Parts: sequence; C-alpha cells; structure tokens
Amino acid sequence: MCRKTTCSTCNKPTWAGCGRHIEQALKDVPVDERCKCEKKFIARFGVGGIENVIDWGTNDMPISNFYFLDGFPWQVPSRYQGEVTIFQLDKVRIPTHIVTGENDVRILVAHSYALERALYSLGVPHKLIVFPNEGHNIDRNPWHEKIKLREELKWLHKYGHIYASTCEEALISLDNSQRMNL
Repeated sequence: MCRKTTCSTCNKPTWAGCGRHIEQALKDVPVDERCKCEKKFIARFGVGGIENVIDWGTNDMPISNFYFLDGFPWQVPSRYQGEVTIFQLDKVRIPTHIVTGENDVRILVAHSYALERALYSLGVPHKLIVFPNEGHNIDRNPWHEKIKLREELKWLHKYGHIYASTCEEALISLDNSQRMNL
C-alpha cells in the first residue's frame, strides 16, 4: 500500500505508494507536520481505479472503498464524487507508466484504458501495458513479471533518472542461477 518515508529536503514525513492510500495516510498527519517542498515526482506508475462508484461495485474488495471513503456510495456520495481521480486528471503533468492484467478483478482494465485516454488527451507522456490472461498481481506467467520489471526500469531510467545499476545491491544476494538478465 503506502509507506512512510522522510523527505530528503526538509526531513518531514512524506509517503510513497498509490494516491488513495497516500491521501488516507495524510489525513492522520497535522498539516504543519507535512512535507511542503516544491520537489515533485518526475515519474510515476499509475495505480488504482479512477472512478470510485464503479470501482466499489465491481472490484473483489469493495470493503477497501468503504474504508478509504468512510462509507458506502449512498452514505457519503460527496466523498465518492469528490475524490474521483478522473475529475482531477487535468492537474497531471507527470509521465505515467500504467501496467494491468486483462483479467484484473481488483481494478478493472477499463480504469487503465480511461486513464490512458485522459493522459493522451492532456498530452502527458504515458505508456500502457496490458498483460493477457493476467490478474491483479501479474503473476501467472513468469515472462510477464520479467517484462513488467524491465519496462518499469526503462521508464524510471527515462523519466526518473534512476538506473538499473542502483538495484545492484538487491541482486548481490542472488546467485547467478537466480538472476534475471535485465
């Protein structure tokens, strides 16, 4: 989900993870304790649904919407409408990498298509990869996992100026037979 980190500029709490989970985490932190640095993300991975009511009605974990939005759609319609990502996409300028499985029942592939269409309309650099016969975790075909990782590293290299060599420490613990040729 999301993890708490510390801003390298101001040393205040900040979060890494997907948008809705970060918003929920920020609710519990007083405004004066939040990171206010101008430093913004330079690349991101698209995560999560972009429309809350359909997401609540179709995903395999509807309780997550209930929890993050403080109730059912008919109990707090303003929350479901007010936090809909699709209505805030005009603010997005960050290159966005979107990965989904065509059989995902947690976040329907339609969310990814709508996000891609919106980013295209806004002129935001983006890439959508839909893996056939995969669900939410992209774990049915090992080649898909490898391709996903390779494409994410290429995306971070291009937009985040993060290189595969920064992952070398993680690979040190693996012997040669376990390493994947990135």
